[in-house]
This record gives sequence, C-alpha cells and structure tokens, in this order.
Amino acid sequence: MNMIVHRMILFLFTLMLSACAFHEATSSDAETPRIIEIEALSHETPVGVPVGGAIATAMNPQDKDKLNHALDKAIGTQTIWMNGRRDVVYTVTPVRKVTISGNTLCRDYEIKSVRNQAQTSMHGTACVAADGAWSEVR
Repeated sequence: MNMIVHRMILFLFTLMLSACAFHEATSSDAETPRIIEIEALSHETPVGVPVGGAIATAMNPQDKDKLNHALDKAIGTQTIWMNGRRDVVYTVTPVRKVTISGNTLCRDYEIKSVRNQAQTSMHGTACVAADGAWSEVR
C-alpha cells in the first residue's frame, strides 16, 4: 500500500513538472501574435539563412550563438553582450511572436550594435527551421 502511494505521488509530481515545461509565460503588455501568410515561402523555413542581417556579418561564431539564444528568450527580453575583441556591444530583443506559412515558431526581433559610439540597428523576422536553428525569413 505504501509503495502505491509513493508511486502515485511520484507520478503526480512528474505530471506537474511536465505541465510547467510546456506552459508558455504570458505578459499583459505583450502583443497578440499576428499571422502572416506569405505564399512565396514554403511551409518549411529554409535552413541556413542567417539571422541578424548586415549586423551579423561582423559577428564571430560566439556572437552568432548568443544571437540565436537571445531569440529563444521571452518577448520583450533584451539580451546584451560585449564582444571585447571587437569592442562591440550587441542588444537583441524578440519583439513579437508571428506565424508565417503555418510555422508558429517565428519572431519579429530588433538587433542593435554599438561600436566606437556609432549605433546600427535593424528589425528582422526569423523562424525556427527544420534543423532547429533560427533562420531569417525576410
């Protein structure tokens, strides 16, 4: 009897943790996701289209990795880091969730770089591609 109770408690605990893992946090000031249907895009996001546009061309592999992780963060969460070797400060902010051609794993984002007091910024849209990495869609 005692073993059955322990197993039930363990099962319920596991179930509760699973529910937490799949629950998306929401924010009262987060925008409602928008749906975009773009016929030119296939149902799958192309693999290997780098995010970050012209700003990302100056990034080293570690910066690009940080950029990709920043897109995984909650909407409105800024990720800021400095590439000390190049004396560049990057800021990436996911702006809103979007759906493109049926892919719900897409986000509009803003990226800024500051180098020698000169700031460059751009907005982009990226989706998680078939390989699991973020890829630019426009």
